[in-house]
Amino acid sequence: MSSLYQQRLLREFGGEDRFKQLWRRFRSASVQFAPCDLFHPADVKALISASPAKAPFFYYSNIFSTNFTLARFSREQAEESYRHFKLSVTTRFPKVIMYGADVSGRWH
Repeated sequence: MSSLYQQRLLREFGGEDRFKQLWRRFRSASVQFAPCDLFHPADVKALISASPAKAPFFYYSNIFSTNFTLARFSREQAEESYRHFKLSVTTRFPKVIMYGADVSGRWH
């Protein structure tokens, strides 16, 4: 295993064993992939309203920082959409786990 890979496993997931545990939990979970335009508040509202989960996991990739996104929207518009999405989800699900990149491309 490469050193870079090991560092990322430790930093992002708490080590290889923790990652394996999380992966097993994910594979056994009732996962639903839901298409949604995260740049439209009504779509975000419909998405979070449809979820019966108490503590869901939202993986939103790097949608807020792609070249296409930043060509279509101003940085300010992308930032506002990102803030609205995060606030809407965390307000509805206080125990949510979210993972994705912000407008600058930093992963959280």
